[in-house]
Order: sequence, then structure tokens, then C-alpha cells
Amino acid sequence: SSHWGPHYGFQTSLLEGIQGAHIAGSTPYPSPQSATHRTNASCTSCHMAETTDGSDGGHTWMTSTNGCTTCHASTPTEVNGFDADFATLRTLLEAVVGWEYVYEEDANGDLVEDANGDPIMVLDGNGDPMTREVIGVLVDGAPNSGTQGQGATFSFEAAQAGWNYRVLYQDHSHGIHNPAYARALLKNSIEALQ
Repeated sequence: SSHWGPHYGFQTSLLEGIQGAHIAGSTPYPSPQSATHRTNASCTSCHMAETTDGSDGGHTWMTSTNGCTTCHASTPTEVNGFDADFATLRTLLEAVVGWEYVYEEDANGDLVEDANGDPIMVLDGNGDPMTREVIGVLVDGAPNSGTQGQGATFSFEAAQAGWNYRVLYQDHSHGIHNPAYARALLKNSIEALQ
């Protein structure tokens, strides 16, 4: 479906290091609840630190570099390589090949339904449902629901990698909430698709 993936507000799950799809790969997954930002910081210490210029920190909930530099020697702008790996994963997910059933359409392109309101499948000469190729677990970064809106089917690993992409996207921290967990989700998802 077009709504496939984790729910918005995935920050806590990423911080805890849980609920990503753990695809086997060369990058180990850290233990849950082991992220330094979980054990040695707090949401308010990063997001409500003293403001640098009045547009961040405090009650804006926008991270302030003052919150970063209390623990880090310099202000981290991203997890090393996160943006490049995230773009690579997206490109791979947009090229994954899956399939979907073919359904009857009327002259307007709307699905034809039977008496129960179910769409009618197109059958081949042997009476088997026809299928067609669908390209991309993601299309322009959003979940691919298939060309006829009935859902596309992809391999389990492609679906897991798509889930991990959406987990990291919904978190919106560029991996900073839990760098080791974000890195493992990215690297192992990329390896599985390559």
C-alpha cells in the first residue's frame, strides 16, 4: 500500500535500537538500549540546550550546537557517510523488481469489481492470474503501491531494506539518534540489495 512502512515519530525506536529489520550483513547491530545518546544524554539536553542565536534550543525543540559541544569536541553535522549511504539505498530500492496481479479496468482506467466489490483479476489462457513487473520498492522515496493500487510484491530482503529506509527517513535525525544502529541498518540493507 502507499502507506506501507513504520509510523511517523520513529525517533524513540531508533534511539532504543529496536524495530529495524535486522538483515544479516558485515556490519554488526549494537545491543538495544546501548546508544550513547540514550545512556549519556536526553532529549532535552540536545533539543532544548541553550540557544546559539535565538532560532534554536530552548522551547523551539530545534537542536542547538551548544547541546552537541557539551559532549563532542566539534559539532557533528551527520553520521559519517549517512547521507551518501542513504542515497545509495534509495537508488537501489527504486530499481528493485517485483510483481503485481493484473486486474480488469473499465474505459476510464478504474478497476472492475465483482458482486462482492472485489477487483476482477485478468486470467491467462490457462486460467491463471496474470502478473506484471513492477519496478521499485520506492518510487521517488515513497512506498510503491503498484500500478493499479492493489499492492506490489517484492522479495523479503527488498521489503526489509525498504522498511529500514523508511525507519531512517521517519526518524529525521540522519542517524544521529543512534549512529551505530543507523549504520548497521544502512550498510546491511545496501549489501542485501547489491
